Amino acid sequence: MKTIFITIFFLTIFGKIFSQCIASATTTVHTICNDCNGSVSASGSSSPVSIISYSWSGGLGTGCNQSDVCAGNYTVTITDSDGCTDTDNTTVNSSYPPNAVATTTAHTTGGDCNGSVSASGSSSSVSIISYSWSGGLGTGCNQFDVCAGTYTVTVTDSDGCTDTDNTTVDSSEGIEDFDFIDYLSIFPNPNTGEFIIEMNITKPTDLEIKLLNVIGQVIYQEKLNKYVGAYQKTIDVSEYAKGIYNLQLLGGEGTVNRKIVVE
Repeated sequence: MKTIFITIFFLTIFGKIFSQCIASATTTVHTICNDCNGSVSASGSSSPVSIISYSWSGGLGTGCNQSDVCAGNYTVTITDSDGCTDTDNTTVNSSYPPNAVATTTAHTTGGDCNGSVSASGSSSSVSIISYSWSGGLGTGCNQFDVCAGTYTVTVTDSDGCTDTDNTTVDSSEGIEDFDFIDYLSIFPNPNTGEFIIEMNITKPTDLEIKLLNVIGQVIYQEKLNKYVGAYQKTIDVSEYAKGIYNLQLLGGEGTVNRKIVVE
């Protein structure tokens, strides 16, 4: 009788002391487009008792299944009814959105729709499957017979992730009044307070550049002395009111005026 009692006592005591719990964590869905749309799952086993809780790191909370998970490393802790604990780790990876780059390959001339634009896309893990342009340009990375304006391309990869980029097609022209300027481009126009003047001056020239508001006040002025070659200047009028401004080029052969619209 004593032998049976002692045997039962030791089996009970040591059964609790040596109960084993085993945790297993897995990533069931990795994130897409670097959004928090992954999921993780945990399972646990214990002998001879049952699992009573799952607790996740990273603020995921409790429960064996977790959704809307961001990319990262996570640890689950399982606990059984004897208070035995075990942990396991899992990693949620992410596919990142592609990188879109839009460029203007040719500006328009003579007021015609003869410009062109091009786009490229890159992705770290998947392939690019489509390019879609605004302004009715259609699809495809290269677009021709494009009018002056600003265009946006949307690049989509095989995971459905997207990225966008913009490019502006300008209208370039020579100036009939000035035979020493064979190229003039002012862009973007309209603009939001900043625009660029580009021109090519073919022989040494004294030229004055002025920007006037609607009441004739000069808000920008620059003098070029014996200037020849390519010229580029960024004009910032963001501190002034929105509206219409007059850009003047004054030379020995006369004055050329161009309307600038600030929106």
